[in-house]
Parts: sequence; C-alpha cells; structure tokens
Amino acid sequence: MEDEIIIILYDRDSHYISASNIEAVFFQQYKTLMFDVKQFLYSQFYLSTQADYIVFSCGGRWINYIIDVYHESNWAKPLYLTIFPGILVKNQLEAHISRARCDISLVSSNVDAFYNRKICHALGLSDNSFIWGPVWFNKSDNSSIASSAAVFYCQDEFLVDTNSFNKLYSCLISVAVNNPGWVIYIKPRNNKGDNFYTYLSSLPKLHERIVLYDRSIQHCLTYFPVHITISSSAVIPAISSGKSVFILKDFYSKKHYSHYFKKSKLIKYARNIDLSSSTPPCKNWYNNNISINPRRQEYLLKYLKGICHTNSRRPRFSNIILVKLSCRCFIPSVFRRVQRKKIFHSLRLIGLK
Repeated sequence: MEDEIIIILYDRDSHYISASNIEAVFFQQYKTLMFDVKQFLYSQFYLSTQADYIVFSCGGRWINYIIDVYHESNWAKPLYLTIFPGILVKNQLEAHISRARCDISLVSSNVDAFYNRKICHALGLSDNSFIWGPVWFNKSDNSSIASSAAVFYCQDEFLVDTNSFNKLYSCLISVAVNNPGWVIYIKPRNNKGDNFYTYLSSLPKLHERIVLYDRSIQHCLTYFPVHITISSSAVIPAISSGKSVFILKDFYSKKHYSHYFKKSKLIKYARNIDLSSSTPPCKNWYNNNISINPRRQEYLLKYLKGICHTNSRRPRFSNIILVKLSCRCFIPSVFRRVQRKKIFHSLRLIGLK
C-alpha cells in the first residue's frame, strides 16, 4: 500500500481542516498528496501522476468535474471517496445527490447514512455510505482552561443587516446580564472581516463582559467550558467531549439549519440560558447525529482493501426520480421551488436531467 497514491482535494479554508484530518488517517500507509482543487487543476498535476484514490473535501460541482476529467483521461480510474465538511440537514438532498458517483461516501452520522442510502437506491445505485462521523474535528477531552467564560461562534451568512446584528447583540447582552461574573467571547467565523464582528468592532463601546476574540476553533474548543451558537458545526466536538452547548432559539429557523439540533434539548432562548448549568444532549439525538466509532480508521482501511475499482458509477434518471426521493426520504419539501431547483442542479452535475 505504500506505493499507492491518495490525492486529497479541498476547496476553501473551512474544508482544509476536514482534508487534513483525513490525510492523517492515510499518511502512514499510503503516499498522500493534498491540493487546493483549483491549484490541482491549474497545475494539471493529474496529467503526470496516476492516483489510486481521490478524496474530495469540496462541493458537488468540483467533485463531478474532477470525475469527468479522469474519465476522459488515459489513466486507470481511481477510487473516489467523498467527505462532508459540515453538518447536513435532511432537506439538503442535493449534497447527497452530487456525491452519488463516488465509490465511498464518508457520512457523518446514522441519519446521514439513512438519507444517502435512500438517494443512492432512488438513482439505481448501490449504497456508498461508510459511517465515519464528523470529519471536521478530532475528538478532544472535556477539560477546559478558562472558568466562567463562554464562546459564541459567529455565522456570517445568517446575519445580513443591522436589525439582525442588533437582535443578536441584544441576545448576547441578555446572556451576560443573566449570568453575572461570566464573560462572553465572540469568535468570528473566518476572520475579522465577518459582518457581525465588524459591526461589533464599530460600536463605541461593548458591554463590559462581551469581548471580541479572534482565535482558532481548536483553541476555543480547548479553552472554553461553554459554547453558544445559532447552528455552527463548531459545537459538535464540544458536544462530543461533554462540554456545555447552547443553541439560540431566538434565531431558530430552517434557513439557519437550526433544525439539525431539533430534539437535542440544547435549544434555549437567550434569556433562559444559565451558563453555570449543563444539560446533556438527548441520548437518541446524539446517537443518531453524532456517530463516532473508535475503530473507524481500522475498518475503513480494511474496507479499502476489499472494495473493487469500477469504471464508474452511472446514475440513471426517470420521470419518477423526484417521487422516489420524496417518498423514500419522507421530505415533502422536495417539491418546493427552491429545493426543486437545487435538486435539478445536482442531477445535472451527475450527468442526469
């Protein structure tokens, strides 16, 4: 296996973490090469090196483009693996559809495996699911350095105007006021250019116990005992390691993907959050949505030895595909205009419709 080459492709900095975690799985037994997907294509590296495996930590557009590139090349076709660098909610069918041509889909949970299996079968394909668990973090311990300190993870895409900035800031002030002695640290999503972070920076004065804090997610996971968010996947490792997590009910909305945490028992209005008390997540929700097998690396490497390289997985299309996707996945919203548009786009990516 030492002579076999695995190429790992990522898109955007947020996908780099997931790609790096997967590289750590393979590097001792395979020759691993990691590229930004645009750099990989621009350098035409694929023209000079035969890859045995390609791992995708990127969106469906890039996945299917790269598969087409290799399909048209003279190289033997590699085995394609794909990962999901963040949480999925059940109405994101397009994320599963656009990965249907991959030989192995490393899904994050039992719930994701359920929907992925239904979609593969609706497309006339065998199930390509392998339950890996959330790939964007490595499980950490539950120790913390700070005391009486909580971190809030910004999600810039959900905050689009001054009204939403004011509402969120008011929520965080409410948390601070109702929890004397506690300090709330604001972690921007990517950098200090985030809109909410910029908005707070522009204020003449912040609440005395609200602090701007631009450090890495890994640092925050280690440093803080309490984690607050609208719906950020950054809190998943905190939940997994037994730390206190609160999902702001004040911003609960499907468009914010908050329903991923539905029935978790972690959703609270800002005014009701008690930072000194911890509510563990619902056991059923945890088992369904956060699946981490301690022997997953061993099982995956064995699985790779046994799987056959095929020329390609060829999805098929018929007029009843959308009906199958709706009935088998129990998602009436498939027929909503926006969702239907996304599904049609993902079907085109895999060569259908």
